[in-house]
Amino acid sequence: MSLFNPGKVRVLTARARDWFFSWRAFPAWLFLLYLILFGVWIPFLGFNWDDWPHSFLARNFGPQGIFRYFVDERPFAGCTLMLFSPLLGGSIPGWQVLSLALRFGAVLAFWWFLITLWPEREAEAALAALVFAIYPVFSQQAQSITYHQLWTQFLLFFLSLGWTVLSIRRPEHFLRFTILAVLALLLNLTITEYFYGVELARLVVIWLALAERAQTQRSIF
Repeated sequence: MSLFNPGKVRVLTARARDWFFSWRAFPAWLFLLYLILFGVWIPFLGFNWDDWPHSFLARNFGPQGIFRYFVDERPFAGCTLMLFSPLLGGSIPGWQVLSLALRFGAVLAFWWFLITLWPEREAEAALAALVFAIYPVFSQQAQSITYHQLWTQFLLFFLSLGWTVLSIRRPEHFLRFTILAVLALLLNLTITEYFYGVELARLVVIWLALAERAQTQRSIF
């Protein structure tokens, strides 16, 4: 009797896929991962680098001061700071939790975009999202106020790409998903200019989605 049973291997592979990479499982695993890697350190963190002037600005001058600070070069860059500062004030744990939550949301949006583009590749999408989630070169997560904008933009960017794919895949809802994609795009690009260049990737995404739809239509007819 052979020790290698292809049937059992396929069953175990399917179970592992459901356990780790499914719609329900992966967000839970990702949350646990972030809790272990980042969450446990929140009580020991403080403000760093640009966190200090932003915190000082919000605390002493309020929303109007924030707006005047950014208006000359990036008039809308202070919007997220104006939004969250009244809620969080100078709370270091509050800003750390917010920044980590936005990072978590950005990774989930990236994962959702990938499985929207390639629905048959859940495992690959999850692995790519994990690499993005714990990318070791980025070592400045502790700068919570400074980088909450970056994670907000990543979140909006990947949501916009996902809605772009859905506007192509679901023509009956084309207008709805197009409006959502454009709104997320505009919100993203009004915060900072960092994502202007990467918008070229949208053309590739549209091409891939159109090619997949054409292939599906050929297989049907």
